[in-house]
Amino acid sequence: MNMMKRNFNASVTRQLRSGFTLVEILVSLGVLSILLLVTANVINQVQKTWSAASARVSQFREARVAMEVLSRNISQATLNTYIDYTGTELGLVSTDTGREGAPLSFERRSDLHFICGQASSLITGGSSSVYPTHAVFFQAPLGVVQDVSYVGLNRLLCGRGYFIQNSDDDAFRPPFVKSARVRYRLMEFSPPAEQDLIYAVVPPGAQDAAREGAIRAWFKDAGGDMSKGETETNRSVTRPVADNIVALVISPRWDTLSAAAVGEDELAIAPGYSFDSASLGTGNQKSAQRTRHLLPPVLRVALVAIDEKSADRLGSEGRLNSVIDDAVQNKFTSANSMDQDLQAVADSLNESRVNFRVFVTTIPLLGSKWGM
Repeated sequence: MNMMKRNFNASVTRQLRSGFTLVEILVSLGVLSILLLVTANVINQVQKTWSAASARVSQFREARVAMEVLSRNISQATLNTYIDYTGTELGLVSTDTGREGAPLSFERRSDLHFICGQASSLITGGSSSVYPTHAVFFQAPLGVVQDVSYVGLNRLLCGRGYFIQNSDDDAFRPPFVKSARVRYRLMEFSPPAEQDLIYAVVPPGAQDAAREGAIRAWFKDAGGDMSKGETETNRSVTRPVADNIVALVISPRWDTLSAAAVGEDELAIAPGYSFDSASLGTGNQKSAQRTRHLLPPVLRVALVAIDEKSADRLGSEGRLNSVIDDAVQNKFTSANSMDQDLQAVADSLNESRVNFRVFVTTIPLLGSKWGM
């Protein structure tokens, strides 16, 4: 009996001695806490890296698509330039011997239009705070129609234009979203072919100065308010392409070979960014018509985009307009300093802790006919 009692006590003692002491438990908890902290820190770093990578890919996706749209449509711009008589009209008489009404010379003519420059000076009622940096308006055979019976006519002329607009989203915001969101957006002026006014705004027979003053009316509706009650047959002619585009810079210039052929600097045709195919222009000095009725051979185009997180932060702080104005206003007036101005914009946005990206490309205009 005593032997059994001693064996039982020894067994209980061994079981009691096999447990952890308080110090061991505290050390284990400390090690576990350190492991949890390290794991949480690793997860946090991975999450930040993933968020940053996702923001870089998704936030600037619209800007990349916008640049592709610009490149594709602007490259198709056309003036359909032709050669016509100038001087005495060719009136026919019954005794005409073939010498009556002989023309004095030949010159270029075009019924279409290409223009770019400061958006605030091209868009009716615009200001540099609402329409910052540049705008471009042109004609292209895009074949976009409103009447379905014209769908097969895919080469019909359409007017197009691109510019930056600072506005809210009231016209296209879903009805269940109550708060307005003010953003800088790349806008597209895109009336269908039936609403192209290029042939209606110029008085018959108007040429040169008279035509130059009248022809700008074809894009007078650019920048107009979008309609909330849009239908398939009644849509606004100005629509957003991409949000958070804060600058559009357009620099018409010679290509390298053409510049060498005429003996001019590449920027000679638009030293101040402005180019109007209806006016004489500044380049091509060897021709009496200079750049009238001609397209620039190439355009150097830059877009500056900020991400939605930065735009939302600046908007909630009430600083969106002031930060963007500080970055882009009073710049891009001389094509010779385009790169320096882009760097100044980048420095200003960096100072305001804004995540941004600059997209730059060169667009050749396939319809440019400088041999005429």
